[in-house]
Amino acid sequence: MQITPRWTANTLTTVIALTLLTLSPQADGRVNPLGSEARAILEAIPEDPAPENLVRGSHYVISNEDRPHLFHGALVDRGGVLTGVGTDQLWVYAGWARSEVLIPMDFDRTVIDLHEIYMLLFTKAATPAEFIGLWHKRNEKQLKTWLDEHEPDAARRKGLGYALRVGRQLVFARLKRMHARYGHTKTPTFATDQAQYDHLVDLVKTGRVHPVRGDLTQQGCLQGIGEAVAKLGHTVDVIYLSNAEQYFNFDDVYRENFLTLPIDKTSVVLRTTPKNQGGLYRYETQTTADFQAWLRLPKIISVKQIRYHKKPGRKKDTYRFPGPVEGR
Repeated sequence: MQITPRWTANTLTTVIALTLLTLSPQADGRVNPLGSEARAILEAIPEDPAPENLVRGSHYVISNEDRPHLFHGALVDRGGVLTGVGTDQLWVYAGWARSEVLIPMDFDRTVIDLHEIYMLLFTKAATPAEFIGLWHKRNEKQLKTWLDEHEPDAARRKGLGYALRVGRQLVFARLKRMHARYGHTKTPTFATDQAQYDHLVDLVKTGRVHPVRGDLTQQGCLQGIGEAVAKLGHTVDVIYLSNAEQYFNFDDVYRENFLTLPIDKTSVVLRTTPKNQGGLYRYETQTTADFQAWLRLPKIISVKQIRYHKKPGRKKDTYRFPGPVEGR
């Protein structure tokens, strides 16, 4: 895997040297362990406060977007830094992209705890089939033992145990469906493909995955992610929003969160939007630079305005997202 560092204007020489040491791949394409200084940069990302309420009072421990392959073309072998909300879909996208740093964020602590469980189990299973099997009910006692051994803090163990209780069965079923659906397709996932699975294991073992509680509408975590990535001399290459934007308008904080992200012309935003009440979604791809251009317009206060408006400065474009849109 080849990586081309993307420097920002305010990147210091010492940080450039750090980046060259920590983000360069080995000769065989596998990632190097992230150095202690780089890990400290990720660990300094601030967390946002817990929300007063969860959407519909539910923990979204699995994705209900059943056509993730519609994002495959926008992701394949991109490398770089991937961040976003959700659970299993982030691991799928990181496998396709061969991401070099993965920063899952979600305002639900249980989702972040579930990512921690994913990370632990990636270190326990050698194959996709073994990984899926660990989520089976028969292994629940073993999982609890591993969690107790993994986390010395009692409060954190309690959170991980809760995430396991509410998520284990759903995750097992989700991964089994993913295995059945993508086992014989041209877009296999980490649940079926050993090379993708091995890459995710490498990311975990080399300290390149950092889950953090973050709220897209709060000032803290997302800007902190951008600052951390810039200090590593890189850009936010992919940010996945799912359908979160349907629940809020674009205020000044949301605008600033995105306008301050370090990006380049290839950086992309991935989002979904419900098509109907039957659980189907559109899968939409937009360059982050284009999204930032819209956010600079004060009259644009929701994603709906972007989706059905013309591109700023160009009269012939009628739709905002040139990527795959059909969820059928």
